[in-house]
Amino acid sequence: MALGPTQGHQTQARAADSLLQLGKPHVFVLGGLSYLGRNIIPALVKAGYRVKSMAPTIEQRAKLRDLGCCTVAYGSSYSFEAIRAAARGSLYAVHCASAFMHYDASEDDLMYKSNHLIAVNLIKACRILRIAKLVVQSTEAVLYDGRPLHNVDENYPFTLNPISSCGRSMQDIEDLVLAANGPELRTVIVRPRLLWGRDDEAFLPSLLQNARSGALRLVGGGDYLISTCHVANACEGIICAISEAKGGEVFFLTDGRPVKFREFVRGLLKASGMRKVDQVTDKAIPFWLARALALVCEALARISGTQPRMTRSGIGLIGQELTFVDERARRELGYKASVSMACGFDEVEGRRVALRKESRGANS
Repeated sequence: MALGPTQGHQTQARAADSLLQLGKPHVFVLGGLSYLGRNIIPALVKAGYRVKSMAPTIEQRAKLRDLGCCTVAYGSSYSFEAIRAAARGSLYAVHCASAFMHYDASEDDLMYKSNHLIAVNLIKACRILRIAKLVVQSTEAVLYDGRPLHNVDENYPFTLNPISSCGRSMQDIEDLVLAANGPELRTVIVRPRLLWGRDDEAFLPSLLQNARSGALRLVGGGDYLISTCHVANACEGIICAISEAKGGEVFFLTDGRPVKFREFVRGLLKASGMRKVDQVTDKAIPFWLARALALVCEALARISGTQPRMTRSGIGLIGQELTFVDERARRELGYKASVSMACGFDEVEGRRVALRKESRGANS
């Protein structure tokens, strides 16, 4: 008896999930050299997948192979044809290629348009290639309007007034991705909150630079709770979503219990070898003053066309309580957040010690 379209797609989806148990299905990772991408590729390989990716330069493609990709194609994420060629033969896809800038200084919303184009290209390619599931990285910025958020879950609606370019852009991406969900392509959104880890090249380096220069000021003294997500836990959540998510869903990913921002910063600084951490983190700035300075920086950026040193969303997302509940991921995906914050700090310290030994060896 012939199967109808819906029955056929459901059979295909079940076959895709069964294939995971039988062999090594391919996962296409778009944005393999982003912070999350650099970590999800080896995590997927360790979990038994074969990983494909793409990059425009020889050096970037070599890095992707070093991370464990079995196939690395030439191409730009702005090209639909390049994505389709690179992803061919994949059963699943992971998108971590969006730009997450707090402020877009361009006059024509370049980040918004770029992120939109990449998402449209990838969704179109997934449909044509009959990829079974697409997992997309997003952010809590889609909910943020300048006010604290307390124990928010996935039922919390988009803010109508996102104060960041990132928030507006990722609202658009989430809408596109969830609208594309159906029997032929199951789509999933994951929102890891404040990614961190030993190879972080954004938050941790900026924190250390400000601490070493004496410029570090914790908003409100850091005496408020925040949620965080170690990059290994974000990878765990994505792998769980690939195998377990039904499609059309959003999941927060966190390290579990919220912590005071001051204690999180102190732990990172100590692990990074900073001395007199308590003295360094005792300097504070009121939230209202930090926000006012950010407004001035944004105004100057609009005039000069450059990126501001401070932004309202950047201050708000780490300068007041933002806590999120990941119970849905734990219940529906089997997510456990296996890397504790203490273990994450140990990894940061271990990498610092290893780099110091390498430096001494090179100079001897």
